[in-house]
Amino acid sequence: MILTLFVSISWILGAIAIVLKDKFLRQEFAFTWTVANFINTNLFYLFGERFHFFELSKNPLCYVSFSLIQSVITPLFIAIMINLRPLARSTSAQAALHI
Repeated sequence: MILTLFVSISWILGAIAIVLKDKFLRQEFAFTWTVANFINTNLFYLFGERFHFFELSKNPLCYVSFSLIQSVITPLFIAIMINLRPLARSTSAQAALHI
């Protein structure tokens, strides 16, 4: 169930990125996604192992779900939000975009 949810979220965010590709430059989006992916991956391992926030599962389905949220879902969401921010004109529109 959880694997299906995370795969669906990954596909939805991927589709949103493809639909909005004309709205932002390809280089800016790729750079933002790469930086978000790098920071997100390192923070998960740095804080997770050091402070024992989570434990990597031996169950393959749970590990795949963790990998999807760590490597795809969160960085893609961050990249989409950062690149859509200039399109929102007012402060209230920017707040609504991020919420």
